[in-house]
Amino acid sequence: MGSSIRSAWLLRPYIDEKLSIETFKELEIVGIGWGSTGSCKDLTKTQLRNKLIEKYSLNGVKLGNAILCFEIFLKMKVGDLVLVPSGIDEIDIAEVSGDYYFDDDEKNTINHKKKVSWFPETRSRNQLSNELRDRLKIRKLAADLSEHIEEINILSTGKPNPHIKPYEFKYVEYPLRPNLNVSIKIPNDMTEKEAMRLSRFFRDLYFDKK
Repeated sequence: MGSSIRSAWLLRPYIDEKLSIETFKELEIVGIGWGSTGSCKDLTKTQLRNKLIEKYSLNGVKLGNAILCFEIFLKMKVGDLVLVPSGIDEIDIAEVSGDYYFDDDEKNTINHKKKVSWFPETRSRNQLSNELRDRLKIRKLAADLSEHIEEINILSTGKPNPHIKPYEFKYVEYPLRPNLNVSIKIPNDMTEKEAMRLSRFFRDLYFDKK
């Protein structure tokens, strides 16, 4: 594996609208579909847009997301890291080892490809920093993760992630009854959404109806 890492990227391995990384690993590639566009190596953004409209009748958000996916995929260069979600909780990482090429075999559902080398260890989302984990919540096929390149590079080695910060807690009290306060331990950085989830938890607790 190379050591000169320039950028890091997210690419979801969707094949026939299903999340599947097995083909990526078997062929030692990362890639995307929309093969009816033909090779996009020398296409302008306008030409790509027109082909996606002509071949797939894309428009609106779907068209914008497809164009963004192509732009990010074509930006990936040899030495870059690609973070690939491989399940509900699992993350795999590969290093780009080859330039873009187009596979015109109509039997394939992945036509736009780049050769990669896969790192051996699959990681869990729990091994990511909160910032990187939140970044992966983006609902797009591809994204630029270069701001997290240092962390992703460490993750690729299988070493412990120093970017994971230990939680800091505080206790809050609530006067539930006269002379009875309930004490709750919560993280200092609890979000509004987490507070709402916690409130639903307390709402659903068993209580004495007498």
